[in-house]
Amino acid sequence: MIETVTDRNLEDVLPLIGQYQTFYQVPEVSLEKNRKFFQQFGEDSERGCQFCFRSENQVIGFATVYFTFTSTIAEKVAILNDLYTVPESRGQGV
Repeated sequence: MIETVTDRNLEDVLPLIGQYQTFYQVPEVSLEKNRKFFQQFGEDSERGCQFCFRSENQVIGFATVYFTFTSTIAEKVAILNDLYTVPESRGQGV
């Protein structure tokens, strides 16, 4: 099931964000820094949004979309910036 990430389920997504950062060799993964940063992407945020995928009540993946602008078409656009699935769920169509 795909869910919008909000204050209600952010804590379920934070461990995966840490795994994602570890995969990209972030030297110091900080739970508090991540919590503060990713709280800004709520349902009504102008900055972006996050989605998570839950299977059997466990979050097994997430995606972060950032909103920005492009001068080529003079419009607001969305950029899929982060996409992560836990290793054991990869290759299963998640």
